[in-house]
Amino acid sequence: DHADFGALIAATESDSYNTLVCTDFGPTFGRQNVFQVGRLVSQEMDPNDIALSLGGRTLMEAGYDIDSLARRLESGWTFRKTTLTEEFDMEAYKRTLSDGDQIILILRPNGSLSFTTVRTGPAPVAGDTVLSFVQG
Repeated sequence: DHADFGALIAATESDSYNTLVCTDFGPTFGRQNVFQVGRLVSQEMDPNDIALSLGGRTLMEAGYDIDSLARRLESGWTFRKTTLTEEFDMEAYKRTLSDGDQIILILRPNGSLSFTTVRTGPAPVAGDTVLSFVQG
Protein backbone atom coordinates (compact mmCIF):
# COMPACT_ATOMS: atom_id res chain seq x y z
CA ASP A 1 0.00 0.00 0.00
CA HIS A 2 1.51 3.29 -1.14
CA ALA A 3 -1.29 5.53 0.08
CA ASP A 4 0.91 7.12 2.77
CA PHE A 5 3.47 8.29 0.21
CA GLY A 6 3.15 11.21 -2.18
CA ALA A 7 6.40 10.83 -4.12
CA LEU A 8 9.07 8.31 -5.07
CA ILE A 9 12.81 8.87 -5.48
CA ALA A 10 14.76 6.10 -7.23
CA ALA A 11 18.40 6.41 -6.20
CA THR A 12 20.21 3.13 -6.79
CA GLU A 13 23.51 2.57 -8.57
CA SER A 14 21.67 1.39 -11.68
CA ASP A 15 20.16 4.05 -13.94
CA SER A 16 18.27 1.29 -15.78
CA TYR A 17 16.70 0.03 -12.56
CA ASN A 18 15.83 3.58 -11.46
CA THR A 19 14.16 4.13 -14.84
CA LEU A 20 12.19 0.87 -14.53
CA VAL A 21 11.01 1.66 -10.99
CA CYS A 22 9.91 5.16 -11.95
CA THR A 23 8.16 3.93 -15.09
CA ASP A 24 6.33 1.23 -13.13
CA PHE A 25 5.29 3.52 -10.30
CA GLY A 26 4.47 6.56 -12.45
CA PRO A 27 0.78 5.65 -12.66
CA THR A 28 0.63 5.02 -8.91
CA PHE A 29 2.19 8.29 -7.76
CA GLY A 30 1.56 10.38 -10.86
CA ARG A 31 4.37 10.98 -13.33
CA GLN A 32 5.07 14.41 -11.82
CA ASN A 33 5.84 12.74 -8.46
CA VAL A 34 8.46 10.15 -9.47
CA PHE A 35 12.10 11.23 -9.49
CA GLN A 36 15.44 9.61 -10.15
CA VAL A 37 19.07 10.53 -9.82
CA GLY A 38 21.66 10.12 -12.54
CA ARG A 39 19.68 10.70 -15.73
CA LEU A 40 21.58 12.17 -18.65
CA VAL A 41 20.91 15.67 -19.93
CA SER A 42 19.69 14.23 -23.25
CA GLN A 43 17.13 12.08 -21.44
CA GLU A 44 15.61 15.10 -19.78
CA MET A 45 15.93 17.89 -22.31
CA ASP A 46 15.28 16.40 -25.77
CA PRO A 47 11.51 16.43 -26.43
CA ASN A 48 11.96 13.87 -29.23
CA ASP A 49 13.84 11.41 -27.04
CA ILE A 50 11.75 8.35 -26.15
CA ALA A 51 13.32 8.43 -22.69
CA LEU A 52 11.00 11.32 -21.82
CA SER A 53 8.18 8.80 -21.64
CA LEU A 54 10.23 6.47 -19.44
CA GLY A 55 11.63 6.87 -15.98
CA GLY A 56 11.20 9.68 -13.54
CA ARG A 57 11.92 13.35 -13.50
CA THR A 58 15.60 14.09 -12.92
CA LEU A 59 16.17 15.07 -9.32
CA MET A 60 18.76 17.83 -9.04
CA GLU A 61 21.15 18.36 -11.94
CA ALA A 62 21.27 15.82 -14.75
CA GLY A 63 24.19 13.41 -14.49
CA TYR A 64 24.41 13.38 -10.68
CA ASP A 65 24.41 9.61 -10.23
CA ILE A 66 24.50 7.91 -6.84
CA ASP A 67 28.27 7.33 -7.07
CA SER A 68 29.05 11.00 -7.71
CA LEU A 69 26.73 11.99 -4.86
CA ALA A 70 28.50 9.50 -2.53
CA ARG A 71 31.91 10.89 -3.55
CA ARG A 72 30.72 14.39 -2.75
CA LEU A 73 29.49 13.25 0.67
CA GLU A 74 32.85 11.61 1.36
CA SER A 75 34.67 14.82 0.41
CA GLY A 76 32.65 16.94 2.84
CA TRP A 77 29.49 17.95 1.02
CA THR A 78 26.48 18.23 3.28
CA PHE A 79 22.78 19.02 3.32
CA ARG A 80 21.79 22.53 4.38
CA LYS A 81 18.35 23.78 5.26
CA THR A 82 17.46 27.45 5.32
CA THR A 83 14.13 29.09 6.04
CA LEU A 84 13.37 32.04 3.79
CA THR A 85 12.09 35.35 5.12
CA GLU A 86 10.86 38.58 3.57
CA GLU A 87 14.37 40.03 3.99
CA PHE A 88 16.25 36.86 2.98
CA ASP A 89 14.31 35.67 -0.09
CA MET A 90 15.17 33.07 -2.72
CA GLU A 91 17.34 35.44 -4.76
CA ALA A 92 19.41 36.27 -1.67
CA TYR A 93 19.66 32.58 -0.83
CA LYS A 94 20.86 31.70 -4.34
CA ARG A 95 23.68 34.21 -3.97
CA THR A 96 25.00 32.15 -1.03
CA LEU A 97 25.36 29.01 -3.15
CA SER A 98 28.69 27.97 -4.62
CA ASP A 99 29.13 26.66 -8.15
CA GLY A 100 27.81 23.10 -8.21
CA ASP A 101 25.60 23.39 -5.11
CA GLN A 102 22.15 21.95 -5.75
CA ILE A 103 18.75 22.94 -4.41
CA ILE A 104 16.89 19.68 -3.80
CA LEU A 105 13.50 20.66 -2.48
CA ILE A 106 11.31 23.23 -0.81
CA LEU A 107 9.43 22.35 2.38
CA ARG A 108 6.26 24.39 2.74
CA PRO A 109 4.92 25.38 6.19
CA ASN A 110 1.99 22.99 5.64
CA GLY A 111 4.46 20.06 5.32
CA SER A 112 4.25 19.60 1.55
CA LEU A 113 7.42 19.09 -0.49
CA SER A 114 8.25 20.56 -3.89
CA PHE A 115 11.25 18.90 -5.55
CA THR A 116 13.67 20.68 -7.88
CA THR A 117 14.32 19.07 -11.27
CA VAL A 118 16.25 19.95 -14.40
CA ARG A 119 13.16 21.45 -16.01
CA THR A 120 11.28 22.91 -13.06
CA GLY A 121 11.76 24.28 -9.63
CA PRO A 122 9.40 25.48 -6.98
CA ALA A 123 8.69 29.16 -6.49
CA PRO A 124 9.58 29.53 -2.80
CA VAL A 125 8.27 32.34 -0.63
CA ALA A 126 8.90 33.62 2.89
CA GLY A 127 8.28 30.84 5.41
CA ASP A 128 9.40 28.06 3.06
CA THR A 129 12.47 26.00 3.96
CA VAL A 130 15.03 25.27 1.23
CA LEU A 131 17.02 22.02 1.38
CA SER A 132 20.25 22.07 -0.64
CA PHE A 133 23.21 19.76 -1.20
CA VAL A 134 26.26 22.00 -0.76
CA GLN A 135 30.03 21.92 -0.58
CA GLY A 136 31.28 21.70 3.01
